[in-house]
Amino acid sequence: MHNGLIVALCLQLLLRRSTDKLALEADIVLDFRNTFSSISLLKMTEIFDRMKPLQVLEIRGSDPDTRKDLLKVLPEASYDILADDSEDIRHDFYKVRVRKRGV
Repeated sequence: MHNGLIVALCLQLLLRRSTDKLALEADIVLDFRNTFSSISLLKMTEIFDRMKPLQVLEIRGSDPDTRKDLLKVLPEASYDILADDSEDIRHDFYKVRVRKRGV
């Protein structure tokens, strides 16, 4: 049984190495691909308000209008942008990672 646990942990580590690093560092991931812009922004603000200071939120999406307005709905002094790969080669998908500032 002990060997089975070690094998399971090794598999988890291998899977983590092969997945997206941004997602591993986020406490909360919101995937807004194929959703309406206004609903996405409302949901993001609700979740952000409930987050604890220093928690990381990753927002994934595909709608350029949502991306444009994404950070306009949050008070600028309430977050730090940790990553923004919207300038990536894939123009149909973006990921933005923000950390809520401490109070």
